[in-house]
Amino acid sequence: SNLPLDFEKFEKLMKSLPPTVFRAKGVVHFGNDTMKSTKHLLQIVGSRKQLIEEDWSKVPHTALVFIGKLIDKERLIAALQATLLS
Repeated sequence: SNLPLDFEKFEKLMKSLPPTVFRAKGVVHFGNDTMKSTKHLLQIVGSRKQLIEEDWSKVPHTALVFIGKLIDKERLIAALQATLLS
């Protein structure tokens, strides 16, 4: 998505992922004032979560991949859409 996400909502969602999500990775575009100009690289492996800041070299966007077992895709998509900055 090219629409920015709300950092606080996204962080809360990442902390509440079910244990059936083993891994997640991607780039995240946050729209919060202090975070607009940096790209955030997300890495989740088990309970370990990492968010690294970098400069954007392309148009800001969010692209994520979730790997796991029996993930409720529709529920995860809806939860991610709820993190869009309003």
